[in-house]
Amino acid sequence: MTINIADNSPRISYSVADGVTQTSFAVPFEFFDDEDLNVYVDGTLKTLTSDYTVAGGDGSTGTVTISVTGGSGGSTVVITRDIDLERTTDFPVSGAFNIVALNTELDRLVAIAADLEDLAGRGVKLADFDTQAALTLPLASERGNKVLAFNATGDTLISQELGTWQ
Repeated sequence: MTINIADNSPRISYSVADGVTQTSFAVPFEFFDDEDLNVYVDGTLKTLTSDYTVAGGDGSTGTVTISVTGGSGGSTVVITRDIDLERTTDFPVSGAFNIVALNTELDRLVAIAADLEDLAGRGVKLADFDTQAALTLPLASERGNKVLAFNATGDTLISQELGTWQ
């Protein structure tokens, strides 16, 4: 199997209407182990085996089974892939070469790259051509209960404490 990183979004969102119960959610992206998936219901991370089960994987798509009854105004189920960054195969320096294991290892690496691309794309970042701004945040003890702002040159600074804005 070949994983095309351009067509490999490791995230899917489902809406469950108010009062409707849904138990099956397709996972349209490839994953390898049940633990590769994170399942959130209305923003709460659920636990594998106690809250949901997984079918499929092993380099293919699959299904998450979890009972979700839409709350008032409906509920949202989000499934993401988060493959552990690890090497799972060690190839011999001589003798028979396991091509299947190599392909699986390469597929895992492409999937991990897609996971990281998804994560980075959801973060705050500078445009490629923005060379001047510095986005280093102060220590947590210095930024607690304060608002993030930018100065005249576009650098980050921590501004007034919450509640003091007029």
